[in-house]
Amino acid sequence: MDKAKKLEGVALAELQILDVYRASQKGIYSTSDLIERADHTLPDSIRAKIPAEAVEELRQSGRCLAFDSFTASGFHMMRAAEAVLYEYDVSICKPKTKKKLDNWGAYILALRKWQDEKSGNKSPDVEKVIAVLQQIEDQDRNLIMHPELVLSGDDAFTLFEVGQGAIIAMAARLKPKAPRKPSRSKVVGTGGALRV
Repeated sequence: MDKAKKLEGVALAELQILDVYRASQKGIYSTSDLIERADHTLPDSIRAKIPAEAVEELRQSGRCLAFDSFTASGFHMMRAAEAVLYEYDVSICKPKTKKKLDNWGAYILALRKWQDEKSGNKSPDVEKVIAVLQQIEDQDRNLIMHPELVLSGDDAFTLFEVGQGAIIAMAARLKPKAPRKPSRSKVVGTGGALRV
């Protein structure tokens, strides 16, 4: 009994200085999945086609969503989608230089120009991607770049989902990347998050 009392005293003392956070579940996503592997919200076939930069941004978006950093989650999701958008533009439009364009509007314009050059023989999947990108640009992407915008939890969750949809639509046309080594990323800065 003395050992139990002693252990209780040590535990109580450590709990006073231990950084513990509670992160609530978002939608159907488990908290640990959002924190550790948010990129797994995409099918394996899609993840195999997107650049490593997009995978990392998607992971960051999930972590931010899990810890209620909603505006940061939206920002990272837009960066993930933009990384895929660049690859999509290169794959579809085949520009002479593989320079990144200045903004989403320039990418959308390039895709529309490519569609027009096909002499009316428009590609339905490219039309779908253009529509999704235009909606995101008009409703979310441009706004999120302004410091006065703060996303609510619902806004961030919706943007997380919409961003995934855009990535899936674009990645359908991409070729698989060379196989990546399995991720061994650790969650940094969570202060020893405790899942409750």
